[in-house]
Amino acid sequence: MASVSSRRYLSVTFFLLVICNLFYKINAVGFGEPCDTENPCDPSKYLQCGFLSNTCECMNTLNTWYDHQDQICKLLVDVKCDRGEGFQSCVTNAFCPETLNPTCTCDQGFASNSERRCFLPYDAECDVSDTVPGDPDRCDPAGFLKCARVNNGYFCKCLDYENSFYNPNTKKCYLLSSANCNLTNNSMPCLENGHCDIWDRTCKCDEGTPVTPERRCHLMHGSDCDPFKDTCNIMGHVNCHTNLEKCLCTPEPEAIFYPAESGCRLLENAGCSVAEGAQRCINNSECLPSVGSEPRRCKCMYNLSPNKNRECHLTYDDRCDTRDDYCDPAGYLKCSSDNTCSCLNPNSFYDVGARECRYRVGASCRPGQAEQNCGKNAACSLVTETCECNPLYEDAGNGDCLRSFDAPCSQEDPCNGRNRLHCYLGRCQCVSGFINSKMGSSNYDVTCLPGYMQACPHDPELQLPCAPEALLTCIGGFCNCVAPGHHIPQENRCALLVGNECVPLPDNTTNVCVTNAICQTDGFLPGRCVCRFGYTETFYGQCINTANSLLVAMKMPQISILVAFLWRYFLCS
Repeated sequence: MASVSSRRYLSVTFFLLVICNLFYKINAVGFGEPCDTENPCDPSKYLQCGFLSNTCECMNTLNTWYDHQDQICKLLVDVKCDRGEGFQSCVTNAFCPETLNPTCTCDQGFASNSERRCFLPYDAECDVSDTVPGDPDRCDPAGFLKCARVNNGYFCKCLDYENSFYNPNTKKCYLLSSANCNLTNNSMPCLENGHCDIWDRTCKCDEGTPVTPERRCHLMHGSDCDPFKDTCNIMGHVNCHTNLEKCLCTPEPEAIFYPAESGCRLLENAGCSVAEGAQRCINNSECLPSVGSEPRRCKCMYNLSPNKNRECHLTYDDRCDTRDDYCDPAGYLKCSSDNTCSCLNPNSFYDVGARECRYRVGASCRPGQAEQNCGKNAACSLVTETCECNPLYEDAGNGDCLRSFDAPCSQEDPCNGRNRLHCYLGRCQCVSGFINSKMGSSNYDVTCLPGYMQACPHDPELQLPCAPEALLTCIGGFCNCVAPGHHIPQENRCALLVGNECVPLPDNTTNVCVTNAICQTDGFLPGRCVCRFGYTETFYGQCINTANSLLVAMKMPQISILVAFLWRYFLCS
C-alpha cells in the first residue's frame, strides 16, 4: 500500500509541475517586454527581468546576444560553451568545438566582429543569393559592410566604399574627409580625428589636424606633433614620439615607413602577429612561427635575404629576372643582362660586410651627395671628385684601402698584404726578403720590392722589379747585385765599395755606397764612394771607425812606420 501511495504522490506532483510550467510559459514575457513577479521572463529563452529596466533581457548580458529570428539568447564568441541538446547555443555562424574547455568559435570563413558575432569579414567573397532570412547578406552590419559587386565578383565592402575605408583594428568602416555623413547613432561614423559637420553634413578634420591627399585626418610621418594628442596616423602604426615630438613608426626601430600606405610595416626579424588588424611585415616577407616559446617573427620569402636596412631582396650574384627586379636597391644592385644581381656602376665592387656596392679607388664620385660610398678607408675627394684612400692608407687592389708602409696597424686595421706588408710591432713593415722602395714624396709612399736572391719578377701580374735602391737587378730569375755591388747581409741590400764610381739616387736619402760611406761628387758625375769623416777604408773597401781599430795601419804604411818608431822609442827610454 505504501508503494502505491508513493507512486500516486509522484504522479500528482509531476502533473502539477507540468501544469505550472505550461501556465508559466503561457504567461512568460518575451525579450524587451515589461516584467515583474506576476509577469516573469521566459527562462527557457535564457531571459531575466532587468533590475533597473524592468524589461526582459538576456541572462549574463556581457556574454550573450538575443537572436530575434530564433527568439532566444545565444552565447557570443570566446564564451565558454557546452555541446549537446539542452545547452545554450552559440550565435549564428558559430559552433562549440569538441575540445577541452571549449568556447564559441566562428565557422570557417567567418570572423568575429566588434560585437563578438560571426559574419563574413571585409574583402571576403559573398553571395547576394545565399542569404540568411533577416540578415541581408551575411557581411558584418556592425562594421557597416555590404555585399557589393566589384569587377566580376561579389565581396564584402564598406557601404559607401568609394568614400570610406575599413579599419581592421576596430573592424569597422569609416567615412573619409568630405564624404556625406549622418548624425544618427546607427550611421557610419567619420574617420579618426574627424567629425560630421552639423551644417553641411560632411566629414571634416578636427581643428589642428590637416587633411592628407588620401582624405585622411592625421599628421604626416615626420611631422611635429603633440604627444598628448593622437593626431598621427595611429591606424598606420605611426605614433607621436614622446621625446622627439614627431610622428614616427612604432615599434621603434623595428618598423619602416611605406609612403604609398602612409603607414609603417615591421622589418625582417621583428616580432609580429597574425591576428586581424596586426601590423604587417614588409614586402616579400611573412610572419612565421619561431622555435619553442619565441614569438612569431617577420622572415623573408622566395629565397630572398635581408639587406642592410632589414628589407628582403636578392643579394649580389643571385639569379634574377629583369622583368621583376628583386635585386637590392639599397645595395646599389640591378638585374644585369646575364640575369644576375650586379653593381649599378661598373667601376664598383661588392662589399660583403657592408652588403652594398662601393666605388673603387679612382672612380668618379660626388662629394657630400647621398649616393654610393667609396670603399673601406677611402673618401670622395672635394678636389678631384674621385675616391681616394685616406691618409696612411693605400689601394689594396680590391676596392678597399689598407694601411701603408710604417703606418700604425692592428688585427682590426691590417696592412696592405698586396704590397707585401705585414704588421710588425704595431707598424706596417715589408715582409722578410722584401725591401721598402720609395715611390713618391711621402714617407708612406713605399712599395716593398724583392730583395737579394728573391725570385723576379716576383708577381707576374704586378711585374715587380728588384729593389733599385738596393742595387739589385734580375739575373737568371733572381735578384742579384749590380756589378760592382757588394751584398751586405745584415742590411739585405747591395752597395758599392769605397773607391767605386757612383751616382746618387734621386731621393738623396738612400745610400748607394757601403755603410759609413757616401757618394762624393764634388759637383761632377760620376762621383766616387769615400768614407765619411771619422771613418777609414779597410782592405775590403769598407769603412770603420778610425779611433776604435788598429787595423788601419795595415792599409797605411806611413802610419805603420810611425807607430813602430814610437813603440821602440818608449821601450828603449
